[in-house]
Amino acid sequence: MGKTSLAKRAMVEQNVPFVSTDVLTHALGRTYPSTHLRGATWTETPDLFFPFLQQFIRYTQKCISNYLIEGAAIYPSHVATLMRETTIRACFLGTSVISLRNIEEYASVDDWVSPLDEHEKHELPQRILEFSKLLESETSKLGIPYFDVGDDRNTEMQAAYNYLFNQGD
Repeated sequence: MGKTSLAKRAMVEQNVPFVSTDVLTHALGRTYPSTHLRGATWTETPDLFFPFLQQFIRYTQKCISNYLIEGAAIYPSHVATLMRETTIRACFLGTSVISLRNIEEYASVDDWVSPLDEHEKHELPQRILEFSKLLESETSKLGIPYFDVGDDRNTEMQAAYNYLFNQGD
């Protein structure tokens, strides 16, 4: 929770453009069904998408030195691979506290929640909590910063921003 908000803040305050993995996975899945991204579950998508993202970063780094990639379609293990291959700074955001109301409030600008059916909406908080636990566990093992925006969203979002832009190091 907060990935797009953080990316948009970086774009405004640091003049750093961002790329959404959510947009890229949807575009690839619809344009090239053979990628198997179309219809992939939220847990399958990161592994299916990673080879594309890896190539995207390799080629993009040749011409753009400062940009941000945000979205749920990347696992900490992928970031660890990228950190061995390139010079990147990365962190993950997750939450230990969430409700559907919170999700709808935070997603109101991009409104990715309203197209979901009632069953998907009902399951969404639990899915986000499970994914956050996975991220927290994996980032801890790999030494990648993780920020829990559940209890104090503003403080943790600021801490993630400071980390990404070397403020307060």
